[in-house]
Amino acid sequence: MFKIDFFILGAQKSGTSTLHEVLRSNSLIALPENKETHYFSFDEKYKLGYNWYKSQFSNNGKIYGEVDPSYLYIKKSAKRIKEINSKPKFIIILRKPIERSFSHYLMSKNRGYEKLSFKEAIDIESSRLESTNIFDITNFSYLDRSNYSKQILLYKKVFPESDFLYLKFDDFFVHNKTTEMYKKVFSFLDLDYESEIKEIHINRSYSPKIKFINNLLYNNIFIKIIGKILVPKNNYRFKIKKYISELNKSKKRLPKLNIGELSNDIIQWNNNEVNKLNKITKLELENWII
Repeated sequence: MFKIDFFILGAQKSGTSTLHEVLRSNSLIALPENKETHYFSFDEKYKLGYNWYKSQFSNNGKIYGEVDPSYLYIKKSAKRIKEINSKPKFIIILRKPIERSFSHYLMSKNRGYEKLSFKEAIDIESSRLESTNIFDITNFSYLDRSNYSKQILLYKKVFPESDFLYLKFDDFFVHNKTTEMYKKVFSFLDLDYESEIKEIHINRSYSPKIKFINNLLYNNIFIKIIGKILVPKNNYRFKIKKYISELNKSKKRLPKLNIGELSNDIIQWNNNEVNKLNKITKLELENWII
């Protein structure tokens, strides 16, 4: 019987795409053809039904899993997942809260969704999130999406018998720690670690070479409609969009977060969240304190 054995819940902008690439290279692991089906988080996808979800897996494997950061943040996802498996395994990669928030902001800005400065955006974030529009909730939840502790505690409440593995985003950039991290993941999934795994890091935030092309990919409704007519299959449209997006990435350095410009309230928020995570995850997060 088709059942998802594990979920990599996020967090968004914390290395989930890199881990997805590592896992999909293993023939024993079956993943959806495209990362992030949003089946359990987006109503429009959930309405397509479980048979649609199953059809997203193009290969068979010893275990089945999905990588989708929206599941950690969108509350309804947990109960929907439990309907198909009451005890899956969960992997959560965490990143310093304020740094994840800023990276999220850069992604929305580069896609043409965000016109404000980072300070302006977080000042009005709470009012933006009063919207029931999934677009606003997904793309403007810079600080709220970094409130990992409440998201993790919700999953632990819904899945009291599940096993959780917590990873640290920083470890993607330290050779010996990256290897140890991958070993932990494979051990957690009851699979043998493949020593020939290459250390990669994909889906970095970027500036587009040509903003017009970026706007066509992410903001032009007419292009999306035409695309659905010309390329009916969602998987093919996803691959074409990803390919064009990769070609349009520039090597221009992105702006860095200026900690000195953060308000005391934001600094305190970051530090409070880190302290909560220390207690929940038992990870060494002292270097995340500002």
